[in-house]
Amino acid sequence: FGEFIPFRDVISSFATEVAQASKDMEAGQEAPLMTLRLRDGRDVPVAVGICFEAAYPSVIGQGVALGGQMIVTPSNNYHFRSSGESAQQGQLLRMRAMEYSRAAIQSSTTGSSYVIRPDGSVLASTNTQSVATLIADVPLRTSTTLATRAGERIPSAFMGATLLIALAGLVAALRGRASMRPAGAATRDNRQNVTHD
Repeated sequence: FGEFIPFRDVISSFATEVAQASKDMEAGQEAPLMTLRLRDGRDVPVAVGICFEAAYPSVIGQGVALGGQMIVTPSNNYHFRSSGESAQQGQLLRMRAMEYSRAAIQSSTTGSSYVIRPDGSVLASTNTQSVATLIADVPLRTSTTLATRAGERIPSAFMGATLLIALAGLVAALRGRASMRPAGAATRDNRQNVTHD
C-alpha cells in the first residue's frame, strides 16, 4: 500500500508486515520542486518525487513544468528488501527521464540507486542492500517536451477514448443480443402453431 495502509486493523490481522509501517503518511501540498545549490554557486531547480511517485507522470511532470532541470527520486526500499520493487521503480524513472528529456537520479538507502540519462539509458547503478557511491556528470535542461506542455491532457484523452470504445462495444453487444432474441422467439411460436394445426 506504499506509505498509507487503509483498514489497518483488518489488514493487520492477516498481514503482519503492516505493523512494520506504524505511521500512515499523506500527500503534502508543496510543489514537487526543490532547489539545489551547486559548488559554483548556481541554484538549480530539481523536480522531486518519492520513490513510487515515478509511476505518476503528474507528480514528476509538475516539477518539470515548474522549471525542474533534472529529476530526483529519493527512496527507501527497506520493506521490500531484495525483491524486484526497487528495479521496477528504476524502470519507471527511466520512462519519466525519456518522457521529459531530463537526467534522473534514484537515490536509495537500501534498494538500487540509478543515474539515468535523458534518453533513458542507465549511466550508473548499484545493487540492492549494498554500500556504494555513485558519482556522475548529468546534463541540466530547460527545454520542454510535448509531455511537459500537454500535462494530463494526453493521458486523459486516451482514457476518455478507451471509455467511449468500451461503451460502444457494450452497446453493440447488447443490440446484437436483442436482435437475436425475437428471431428465436418467433421460431418457437411457429413451431407451436404447427403442432396445434
